[in-house]
Amino acid sequence: MHAYNARIAGFGGLFSGAIEFDEETGKIVAFHKSITPKEDDIDCNGALLLPGAIDGHVHFRDPGQPQKEDFGSGSSGAIAGGVTTVIDMPNTAPSIDSLERLESKRAAVAPKAKCDYSFYFGGGKSNSEESAKAAANEAVAGLKIYMGSSTGDLLADTVEAAYNHFTGFKGKPIAVHAEDEQLIQLCSKHCRDEGDKNHNRARPAFAAPSSAARALAMAQESGRRLHVVHASTEGEVELVRVAKRRGLEVSMEVCPHHLFLGEKDQARLGAYGKMNPPLRDSRDVAALWNALNEGVVDTIATDHAPHTREEKDAGFFSAPSGVPGVQTMMPLLLSAALDGRTTIDRVVRFACANPAKIFGLRDKLFSPGSDADFAIFEEGEFNLKGVEMESRCGWTPYEGMTVKARPAKVFLRGKLAFEDGAVIAKGGDGKLARLVERV
Repeated sequence: MHAYNARIAGFGGLFSGAIEFDEETGKIVAFHKSITPKEDDIDCNGALLLPGAIDGHVHFRDPGQPQKEDFGSGSSGAIAGGVTTVIDMPNTAPSIDSLERLESKRAAVAPKAKCDYSFYFGGGKSNSEESAKAAANEAVAGLKIYMGSSTGDLLADTVEAAYNHFTGFKGKPIAVHAEDEQLIQLCSKHCRDEGDKNHNRARPAFAAPSSAARALAMAQESGRRLHVVHASTEGEVELVRVAKRRGLEVSMEVCPHHLFLGEKDQARLGAYGKMNPPLRDSRDVAALWNALNEGVVDTIATDHAPHTREEKDAGFFSAPSGVPGVQTMMPLLLSAALDGRTTIDRVVRFACANPAKIFGLRDKLFSPGSDADFAIFEEGEFNLKGVEMESRCGWTPYEGMTVKARPAKVFLRGKLAFEDGAVIAKGGDGKLARLVERV
């Protein structure tokens, strides 16, 4: 089968032609400049065709918090947003910090998933021996260490706890939530005492590079692969830039909310703009865009972290941190590319190609023999609306924003999974993604 007359991204620019794929094997067969279409082939009418995005940072709240999300609703949002593979975080209820809990989660997720998936294992204060064993598990894409507190009970805020994980977990990325816990506790107390609802002061920008510097030092000493997640500050960018020049094996992720929203938006959104790390000031936002366009950034992922309206409306200081985003990432990024803030090639690199390479997702490389995961986008002007989100939380921090592209059709391993605003994929259509150590 072919999808033809498309502007295909993924080859260092746009390629006008067709993708040939096998519906039975679910694999890409070839790319062609032109074909003689058959009756069942898909005419893209000049539309953008991109590889299925890989969101390397989602919180689908499964197990334990189905009122917020589960793998069924979360993966529906992924497919509706052109995301065909996700890597789910371990700070669930209970946390995924043992192999027994990992296997239980894996069994529970399998019948619900509508996109492909893998998991992070949680590195806490005292489970470094277990995390070392988890490195060899086929379902584990990486280790997640929280050096600053966030949702859930996973926290490795001492040098000893974190470094024990660095020395034991081998062969896969170690992803670090880099915020200095002591600074968070100190500044958060001041803000609560003074009634200050600026989350950027409660968890200040300098707490991020303070923690990231320690993570980089541990990665250098242990020889491990470091992945700095949701970088939000100029300080982190500069640390990673220098580390790369020195040859350290480090990658950096940024999130759409830190690119498209800022400190002023948090004042407008209140608790609906509260996340960890917080929205930052205009200088930090500009630094992230510059880092993205200079290639210092490696991946873009959403940190999709839904909470109910009731939780967000409970009062600013009581409201949990986190915002949904898996369904809006690709429309926002493509709109930025169409507006000239970045390029479509960079969007593909950071949201598709680089995550596949970093996490060893060989089947997701968008080449002959790889999985036929791709999305066809329609262009126009579309308003983002919470009521149209697949997430159970039913809201978006981007409410009312206009985007210039959105998925029209999405294919998962050669099968139509989304069309004309409706998710067609069923629970169980998503599969555990195959991992290799290096791509």
